[in-house]
Amino acid sequence: MATTTRVLMIADDSGLFDMLANRGVETAVTDSVDPLRQWARLMPDFVVADLDLAAPDPLELLRVLRTRLDPGRVLLLAGPRSLGRVAEAARIGLPWYQKKPVDEIEIGLALDRVRDDGARSVQAQPVTGSSPNIQSALRLAAQAAEQDRPLTITGEPGVGKRLLGRLIHERSGRAQHAFGQISCVGLSQGVADGELFGREGRLQRCHQGTLMIDEIAGLPAACQHRLLKYVRSEKPRRIGARADVRTSDVRVIVSSSDPLEDHVRNGSLLAEFFDRISGVRIELHPLRERKSDIPVLADRFLRQAGQRSGRSFKGVAPDGLDLLLRHSWPGNVRELEEMIARAADAADGPWLMADDLPALPVAGRSVIVPGSTIQEIEKEAILRTLQAEKGSTGRAARILNMSVRKIQYKLKEYRRESAATLQSETVRGLPVPVDAEPSRAAARKKAVFVPNPP
Repeated sequence: MATTTRVLMIADDSGLFDMLANRGVETAVTDSVDPLRQWARLMPDFVVADLDLAAPDPLELLRVLRTRLDPGRVLLLAGPRSLGRVAEAARIGLPWYQKKPVDEIEIGLALDRVRDDGARSVQAQPVTGSSPNIQSALRLAAQAAEQDRPLTITGEPGVGKRLLGRLIHERSGRAQHAFGQISCVGLSQGVADGELFGREGRLQRCHQGTLMIDEIAGLPAACQHRLLKYVRSEKPRRIGARADVRTSDVRVIVSSSDPLEDHVRNGSLLAEFFDRISGVRIELHPLRERKSDIPVLADRFLRQAGQRSGRSFKGVAPDGLDLLLRHSWPGNVRELEEMIARAADAADGPWLMADDLPALPVAGRSVIVPGSTIQEIEKEAILRTLQAEKGSTGRAARILNMSVRKIQYKLKEYRRESAATLQSETVRGLPVPVDAEPSRAAARKKAVFVPNPP
């Protein structure tokens, strides 16, 4: 049985809902609830947006979600009154639309085309690079795709673990069925149990497909026991409440930002569960250890940014590439992608120049060496990323996969440390918040984030 396709509808036409229901599509509506919350809840495969809708403004929502949307997975519906919006949609990289009114045959063909374009888009954007590290990971991924066993992908935040998991799914015998994802960060036992094993949980929705479970050590112990029983079986497994027991057949991929052995030692990961899922393991190295991949990645992200904005870029200029190669990339590939996207929006020519990029700290003296404490490494990453993002805690939080509140707390902690050492050493201060009045001593000093190179 094919897995239900999940479609987020930005529309108020009940006839469209009926057509999609006849096609075995699960829909969510955005005209009565927070659309971003609906997006996060449904994690849709495709988006159908009626440009005639007055509120919420479909184009405004699509602008917000643009970096998360693949143009091949978005279908716009336009009537005579909204044809002017089609050109505006094309400018933000969403050129595909269907004229209204549409009938069931047309909407079916449109959805088939979306599925085909979406599948090609995934296949066209694999994990890539020429470094020995990434080539080794890709060879292991190709072997893993031919098997059907649980597997583990490890690597720092932002290295591409989820993308590699999807690539393995797309090259496996389960590619025609659903690929689902869930993060265990902050999940309580009740929420985790429902999300995984509930009647409409991920294991049910991904029947005959693949489920990727991120940060597996965050899964509560009771759920680890239950998931262990699930992956042990070699036939469709029973899930759901007793009153409505169902079966599902799902391949499980787990990921972790830290070595799983560390989690076994500290008790956050069951040893028996670790033994079961670690038979096939793929490690993705951080970008700072495979800088030969930066040129091809930067070129790919620049072309994607150009497609979204309707522009044609020739590439990254030598001075820009030199700056990228000298950066330490604490946020890994995700940081590079976001940086290229923002720089492409600011660039006014066909080449991405060094001046288009934010000020990047280059490799100099660093505390990220053997013997450094975790606290020192964390501080270095936070301060360097804040410098690269010109003090924006929001952008730094996304790059580092941390909360804004935690970064703000750490900044206060670093200021206290600086104040405590003011009498004994030269203070290298942090930027003072705009709502705070700097002291005279601080005003005489230039705020810097990292030590100067020797």
